[in-house]
Amino acid sequence: MNLPAPNNAAHPPAGVRSALLTSGSEDRPAARRAILLAALLGLGGCNLLEFRPLGGNNSLASDTQATEDLYRRLREAQSQNAVLVQVIGDSTPLRVLPLPPDNRSIFVSQLLQQTGILDKFGAVEVTVYRATPGMPGGVPMEVRFNPKTGDIRPDCDYALRPGDRIRVAEADSAFETFFDRFIPSAQG
Repeated sequence: MNLPAPNNAAHPPAGVRSALLTSGSEDRPAARRAILLAALLGLGGCNLLEFRPLGGNNSLASDTQATEDLYRRLREAQSQNAVLVQVIGDSTPLRVLPLPPDNRSIFVSQLLQQTGILDKFGAVEVTVYRATPGMPGGVPMEVRFNPKTGDIRPDCDYALRPGDRIRVAEADSAFETFFDRFIPSAQG
């Protein structure tokens, strides 16, 4: 009685199996090490998110100094019934501005108009960081603008409190944002 051979798809025939075992399996660990070494050498002085040269660049020290300065100025604003305005790309990026002594409410839109930031930069991106005990950097509250009028939407025109940090940066144009989706910038 001849029974059909079992279908062992998971186990190839002996001749094929020996060819698979001798087709460079001894070289696989060495090949993996070579690929890993090449990948590490190729990454050189950068991480996956941001390029940082290995040479004598002292950017980490300057980043630490900037962060210390930011928190020092923020504590200063809290103690003086003031807010800290951080304008990215300006000649004086950190400004401590006093709030009215009579506890009148000042809103983000008023601050941007009175400081002339809107006149200088035009379209901006604004985030208010509200100081809280549990978060030293503050809770971020995005300020949104009406796309038709360019005015701050009423639901995002926050009343400012002592110790708030208002981060202002020039907004990318719609064309730049669209263009960057398809062609990455040289910096990123």
